[in-house]
Amino acid sequence: LSKKREEPFVEKKAKVSSAFVVDVSVPGVPNGVWAMLLDDLVSDFHLSPGQLGMALTLQSGAGLLSLWLGGRIADKAGRKPLALLGIGGTGIFFISLAFVERDPALLAVFFAGGIFISWYDMIANTLGGDYERNYSSHVMTHLHAAFSGEAAAGAWASGLLLARGVTYTKIYLLTGSALVLLAVLFLMVPLPGKSGESREDGGDFAGEKQRPGLKKGLSVILFAGTMVALCFFIDGSLEGFLSLYLRGFLQSDPLLGGIGIASLHF
Repeated sequence: LSKKREEPFVEKKAKVSSAFVVDVSVPGVPNGVWAMLLDDLVSDFHLSPGQLGMALTLQSGAGLLSLWLGGRIADKAGRKPLALLGIGGTGIFFISLAFVERDPALLAVFFAGGIFISWYDMIANTLGGDYERNYSSHVMTHLHAAFSGEAAAGAWASGLLLARGVTYTKIYLLTGSALVLLAVLFLMVPLPGKSGESREDGGDFAGEKQRPGLKKGLSVILFAGTMVALCFFIDGSLEGFLSLYLRGFLQSDPLLGGIGIASLHF
């Protein structure tokens, strides 16, 4: 009888722990910090809008090219290595932004950042998908809402710190250090292993159970790619240039700029 009572409790505890891990893996806060501080970075390096656009294109291209490798790491090596690379690498990216001094080095940092940020985003979505399959619970909508809320908080907090006299490089350092610490903490939590392996509590992790045919798979990829391109063209334009418009062109103070960028995510 005690064993029967213990099983639901253990399952519930595992579910709550998994939900917490998925939540903290969402890259919302660094996204808000990044969008808010772009004007400071551009001003410091005297970049034109065209140069910034090319740098952001390089970053996005690096992220797209690395998605296949990130998927292989998650499937063959497990979720934890991808989490460490994505979260820790993004932290190193932010720390590097605080010390880079020359344009060529900045482009290299942008390129590396594109890879790590894409893996950070991938592990958040992968863990969300694992959670839904393992516990038959819808969580992806919650994750996207959490991302928006965290991004808004990151932008607003950055604006507040700037208004209090904290330099943008110190905010980069603070953000990067927090992400590296988060990556280290992920070493101590159970995450799914390779595809097809089992959870520690006996359940099945997402594996290669049913694969769609080539024609169906390509049609799904084409449809998803088209939708993502349309959505992220607008999102990327606003995220990449809204800070320049609010704080550079309109000369808004940092706090007001932070509030404006935070409102984008609601």
